[in-house]
Amino acid sequence: MHLIADCGATKIEWIVADGDTVVDRVVTEGINFSQTGVKPLSEILDTLDVGTVDAVYFYGAGCLGGIIDEVRNMLSARFAGADVEVASDMLAAARALCGREAGIACILGTGANSCLYDGNTIVDNVPALGYILGDEGSGAVLGRNMLNMVFKRRLSPEVTAAFEDRYGLTAGDVIARTYRGERPAAFLASFAPFINEYIGDSDVERMVVESFEAFFRNNVCAYDGHDRLPVNFTGSIAANFSRQLADAARRAGCTIGLVTPSPSAGLVAYHSAK
Repeated sequence: MHLIADCGATKIEWIVADGDTVVDRVVTEGINFSQTGVKPLSEILDTLDVGTVDAVYFYGAGCLGGIIDEVRNMLSARFAGADVEVASDMLAAARALCGREAGIACILGTGANSCLYDGNTIVDNVPALGYILGDEGSGAVLGRNMLNMVFKRRLSPEVTAAFEDRYGLTAGDVIARTYRGERPAAFLASFAPFINEYIGDSDVERMVVESFEAFFRNNVCAYDGHDRLPVNFTGSIAANFSRQLADAARRAGCTIGLVTPSPSAGLVAYHSAK
């Protein structure tokens, strides 16, 4: 029995699997370790109930450098006797999407990331840089762009009125939540369902496609073989806006491979085959 954890900024999906069979699934609040450190994980582990497992595979947003050791120590203390492996959410995406084949793996969820994968390890990774400096195509950036369009009066009266009726936010509210609130990336990404609902509006769709085009231009196209290797995606944004993503890929000269809302099924398959 092993435990696979896919930790993103919005949620952590904990999966208990026996071979390729999912025995239990628990969802808790997400963490981006580069923004919060490891303390939130300690609080989650105090209440997590998944039974006894032989191995733990934990993949986390912001799990890099010394944070990996801190997370491993926490998990080893919580799951005494279990083998513990800690890696980035980017490696989770690569393993889930590409298995043991070469390809380009991308994450488009609350945040964004990408890598070139040789079937075993990540061989190149263009830094995502977060929603202020980068994260093109992410839920946070789509939400940020949507808010800009609303308050800069760049949307139709119909879409603007629908937004105001739904959220009732002032510019001051948005500034406070974005610059002084907790989990600003999650706040910005929370507008993705509204964007999806109004994707039929030409201005909204153009914004989404242009953000995806920037993702390809600034990230994917930097990898050797981007024009011949499949470009695979996981994450809610990739799954919910797959048509716009395919349009942007075509314009960039790339071929879309697998698109999944979550890497969980691919990770179960990957680890059951080890």
